[in-house]
Amino acid sequence: MFLRAALVPGCCANQILIQRLKDKLGNQANASSEVEFDGRTLGWLVGDEGRGVPQILAMGALTRLDCALARPG
Repeated sequence: MFLRAALVPGCCANQILIQRLKDKLGNQANASSEVEFDGRTLGWLVGDEGRGVPQILAMGALTRLDCALARPG
């Protein structure tokens, strides 16, 4: 999993290439895609290499907890 800045500092937009939208059985309102980073894309590895799915699941659990504990209004 990578963190990507929207802009390259002092330069231009930080581009990604969307290869395709994935076919989904469940919630189709939230599109999933395969993206490609070229040699000009600026990004930082989040977590350990090869552990993207467990990392995103942990982040999702923390986000749900944060939403559940947040005070309404």
